[in-house]
Amino acid sequence: MWSAFYCSFSLFGIFPNSTINKKPKNKKHLLKKEIMKVKIYTTPTCPYCQMAKTFFKKHKIEYEEVNVLDSLEAREEMFSKSHQQSVPVIEMGDEIVVGFDRVAIAKILGIKD
Repeated sequence: MWSAFYCSFSLFGIFPNSTINKKPKNKKHLLKKEIMKVKIYTTPTCPYCQMAKTFFKKHKIEYEEVNVLDSLEAREEMFSKSHQQSVPVIEMGDEIVVGFDRVAIAKILGIKD
């Protein structure tokens, strides 16, 4: 069932399988990246996972990385949140983005890229 993971990337903005679910609840003047918890589900060989991690490092965004090849529990958690078997799956607060979508990620985190 979990024999293949696909890397997702969008050249034209929001990836068709991306989901941006909820509007931010907190409209304080703090940057969202300073208050939002970021978790990224990855595999070691996924180039788009590496691009996402590089993006977060460039913008000094702390994140928790979860390697879905190492843990059945992590794979099930990723699937339950995204309904996808592709990586990266990026969780930012209440928002889920499937694939490395620089524009959607920057918008959710409130940063200019």
